[in-house]
Amino acid sequence: MNLKRSIELLLGAKAVFFDFDGVIKDSIDIKSDAFGELFKQFGPEFVHKVKNHHEENGGVSRFDKIPIYMQWAGINITDMNLKKYLEYFSLLTIEKVVKSNWVPGIIKYLKQNNNKQSFFILTATPQEDINLIITELEIKELFVAIVGSPTNKYDAMRKLLDNNSILAGDAVMIGDSYEDYKAAQLNSVSFLLKMNAQNKALQKKLNCPMIRNFNDG
Repeated sequence: MNLKRSIELLLGAKAVFFDFDGVIKDSIDIKSDAFGELFKQFGPEFVHKVKNHHEENGGVSRFDKIPIYMQWAGINITDMNLKKYLEYFSLLTIEKVVKSNWVPGIIKYLKQNNNKQSFFILTATPQEDINLIITELEIKELFVAIVGSPTNKYDAMRKLLDNNSILAGDAVMIGDSYEDYKAAQLNSVSFLLKMNAQNKALQKKLNCPMIRNFNDG
């Protein structure tokens, strides 16, 4: 890991796109545990399968994941059933995410640099949920825009670049999943991988700058 290269990439960008879970809030395990709780009635092996899939597909929306797990469990995927599972997932996660720890150094970085750089959040969390979370955390004013599901990160980034007259070469995406990386690559935006215990395979796979936390700089 070339820390100097990572810091230079971050500080040199005019616009920074942040994933949320695992990048701003240390909330990855909260989401993993919530998926397990949703399907605990199907036994520990099923829960293990669900959590493994979720962790191997970070950055993918619950709107896509939950129907897969319902199908595995033999649950009829009606609008009513899906809504029930989605609402329960939100109930399990919103308050815990708000109360979870900040990624070290992130708040200091955002407050010290938001007048020098334009900040955006791109997350797989549903728009309604992320709006509630950001309001509770009182950090909305630090970001130009906050975009959640069902808008995918690639489309969100493309539109935000265009609408804010930002050149791809002047931007960086900080994320912890392959979906984050893919969104950046498709938009010709530099990518900075936020390292964590769940993306060790990705750390080996990707040849890109990496960062452990925002105290590194």
